[in-house]
Amino acid sequence: MAHGFPWSKEFITMLGEKEFRDEFVADKVKSRIALMIRALRDQEGRGWTQTELGKKMGKPPNVVSRLEDPDYGKMSLQTLLEVAAAFGLPLLVDIPSWDDWVRKMGNLTESSLQHQSFDLTAFTEPATNSMTSTHIKYLDYHQPRSPNNAKASIGSTSVAHVNA
Repeated sequence: MAHGFPWSKEFITMLGEKEFRDEFVADKVKSRIALMIRALRDQEGRGWTQTELGKKMGKPPNVVSRLEDPDYGKMSLQTLLEVAAAFGLPLLVDIPSWDDWVRKMGNLTESSLQHQSFDLTAFTEPATNSMTSTHIKYLDYHQPRSPNNAKASIGSTSVAHVNA
């Protein structure tokens, strides 16, 4: 294991080649998204079929089938937002450091990919909520101009939200 990563020196050398590195990242991200969608769909308490997820997204089942195919990889940000909304979950798109990326991508267990849908009671109860007032004070919600154009500003960054 070199440089604190779980890979051989030879593999890390290959990562030094931009084309190989870009393909490696794309492959791992596509696989993680496909596995996550399937894990969320199969999660205990949900147990949805591809047809059920498709209905919640307003898409035919073959779209869900493609999203669960790690070789597909042509999903748009809008589609990912629709998937997250169907599960009652937020979507996070991040460009992390390599250390953070390796840690996140190295944990593809079912439990790391499954999450509970939004629950207003749990979200507002401080005793059961991991978010503190420090986290919440940075959220400044503005009235949406239209139902699909809600915006929130977090710190000084503007983030668009899709209403489910």
